[in-house]
Amino acid sequence: MWIHVNEVPIVTRIATVWLTIALGIGFHVYKLSGTIQPVTFFTAGYFLDSTFDALIGRFNTFVSSQDPAKEKI
Repeated sequence: MWIHVNEVPIVTRIATVWLTIALGIGFHVYKLSGTIQPVTFFTAGYFLDSTFDALIGRFNTFVSSQDPAKEKI
């Protein structure tokens, strides 16, 4: 049940990791990473994960507050 409830954050984190890896490989293959250090890719991935996590949390809060089936207490 926990996985089903947290499905969106889990998928987002996995997608962020794969996106960061793909960008790192792309930069390396096309020789664009000559001046970029590996820590930059880590920082970018961490930033993306944190940003998506915050946005998804706010989106879920907004959607749940707009639910007409939810009882008003």
